[in-house]
Amino acid sequence: MPFRLRHKIILITFGVLFCVAVLEIGIRLGGFVFLSLQEYRNILSIRNKGAYRIMCLGESTTAMGEKPYPSQLEEILNQSNIGIKFSVINKGLVAADTSTIVSQLEHNLDKYHPDLVVAMMGINDDFKYYEDIPEAKTLFFNNFKVYKLARILWVNVIKK
Repeated sequence: MPFRLRHKIILITFGVLFCVAVLEIGIRLGGFVFLSLQEYRNILSIRNKGAYRIMCLGESTTAMGEKPYPSQLEEILNQSNIGIKFSVINKGLVAADTSTIVSQLEHNLDKYHPDLVVAMMGINDDFKYYEDIPEAKTLFFNNFKVYKLARILWVNVIKK
């Protein structure tokens, strides 16, 4: 193989690997920023001493949106003027299923000490993202976000 062709292949390979690395970092950084902002809002919410604490558990329908329902719930309850201050904690997780949410329940109860828990989950339990993916239970698949994204897109969008 001539030197120039080998050099081009090396550069293309490096470019692809670099793009994958940047995408992986971007996905992880985006998730970290999202969860950090959510946790910051939760901490601000629980600073209200003597407030009635409500913890909302769920998937992306709880976690996301311009104004997710836990924020709206807190606003509506505090506008009701019944003499009680409400703090609503949003513990929604994007792309989580019921078992993931329940596995974190004890930790969340110990951390936030809510007076009431509202759970809206089960929506993601019906989606079989990994059904046709044999390597879905491997450490590589679970830890490499770009691969997971590409494989899910391939199996559930492109092939169907």
